[in-house]
Amino acid sequence: MPRERTARRLPSPRATSPSIDVAPVAVRSWLGHALPSSLDVVLLDPPYELADDDLDGDLAALLPALAPDALVVVERRTSSGEPTWPPGLALEATKSYGDTVLWWARHEDQPVAPDQAS
Repeated sequence: MPRERTARRLPSPRATSPSIDVAPVAVRSWLGHALPSSLDVVLLDPPYELADDDLDGDLAALLPALAPDALVVVERRTSSGEPTWPPGLALEATKSYGDTVLWWARHEDQPVAPDQAS
C-alpha cells in the first residue's frame, strides 16, 4: 500500500486540545522544509538500513524545532545500538520488542555559552 506523501492535521476533539500533525514522509525530506518551533513529541521510524551517521544528522537537525522538555522516540533494529544523541537530547528510556528497540530521549534546554550570547 503506497504511503500518502503529504502531512495532514488530525481534527481536535475540542478547540483547546493540541493539534497532531502526521507527516508520513522520509525524515530527511521533512527536515528539509520549514519546521515549527514547538514540537512536543516526535516519533522517528527510519528504515533499519539507515546509516547511524544519517540518523545522527537527522537528530541534530531536529533540535531547533523541539519545545522545551519535548520527547523524541526513535525506533531502530536492536543490533544497531543506541543513537548518538546530540547535545540537547538526553536518553530517558529504552524498550526492546524482539528485533526492534525504542529509544526515548528528552529535549533539555542548553544554556548559551557567554561567548555565543548576543
